[in-house]
Amino acid sequence: TLYEKLKNISTRTFVATSYFALIDIYIGNKDKAFALLQKAVEEKDQYMINLKTEPKFDPIRSDPRFAKLLREVHLAP
Repeated sequence: TLYEKLKNISTRTFVATSYFALIDIYIGNKDKAFALLQKAVEEKDQYMINLKTEPKFDPIRSDPRFAKLLREVHLAP
């Protein structure tokens, strides 16, 4: 699977946690995606700066946890 391939790559080079979260968003595993996105916030994952505008996050925008993430990365009041 793509997730396994990315995990394998991450043993050799840095892979941002948010990339794993995007896979879970794509397959509909929202709970795992939010757990990974929270971890990405804690790790100061630079990709999180795109949280507000990146269309790949559209499937989870309506979830209240998304608004919380936006506040945590200072992209919403």
